[in-house]
Amino acid sequence: MEYDISNFRSFCNDKWFEHKDELFLWEQRFPEYNSTYYFQKHRWMLKKMFVDQQAKEKFAEDNHRKIQKELKRGFKKGNL
Repeated sequence: MEYDISNFRSFCNDKWFEHKDELFLWEQRFPEYNSTYYFQKHRWMLKKMFVDQQAKEKFAEDNHRKIQKELKRGFKKGNL
């Protein structure tokens, strides 16, 4: 499964800003480190989170198509 590098970078940036917001909410301070350090420290977690999110989105899209087909068939047969 291939992923677009720009989508991954966008995902990582979103997670960095979420991390900053969470830290500020919990401790009323911003991180003392920059995004580069955060990305290096959490690169494997971020990659796994991205892959999991992509798989969930694919499943939701496929499931949506399946449900739509079943609804159309139901309407055609007069079951609904």
